[in-house]
Amino acid sequence: GALTEGVTLENLVNAYIPYGNNGIYNEAHIISRIEDSTQQIIYQNNGNPRQAVSEETAYVMNRLMKNVVDNGSGTAARLSNKVVCGKTGTTQDWYDEVFVGLTPDFASGMTMGYKYNDDYLNLQGVVSAQIWQNIIGEYANTRFPDTPSDFEKVKSVIEMPMCTSTGLIASANCGKGAIGYW
Repeated sequence: GALTEGVTLENLVNAYIPYGNNGIYNEAHIISRIEDSTQQIIYQNNGNPRQAVSEETAYVMNRLMKNVVDNGSGTAARLSNKVVCGKTGTTQDWYDEVFVGLTPDFASGMTMGYKYNDDYLNLQGVVSAQIWQNIIGEYANTRFPDTPSDFEKVKSVIEMPMCTSTGLIASANCGKGAIGYW
């Protein structure tokens, strides 16, 4: 945000990869492996994995982005068989819109809009999360039936009801609110 030219969609999706991958960043790539007719690997790209953020930070961010899809501006991206974590975004005057979605299988994103603002070119009411769901979400929902439907929990992260007044774990003195992560 607040950039003259912004970032590319590829860079934006790359920034969210660790949150769906236990904090490990992999460089985006289309081809993972090429084999010949005898199943000999002639090219392999593992994405050059490296730890970008802690596993705990990644999981907490993952849960925050899950809330975007469950209860926020990305509800149109919901899937029936997979948990989706996501991030929506738009320019101030609604001429460009983006959605980045994570499932346990992959991270992906889409953008739509116009290069410059024009009063006649307004995307308000168009939902990039719905377009993501129609194209990428449908693929994620149906093509990966044998993979987990949700991200694996991180054992060192405490997940409890939170007191919305203090931000601490709920107690008898402060009623339960949203789920919090510590």
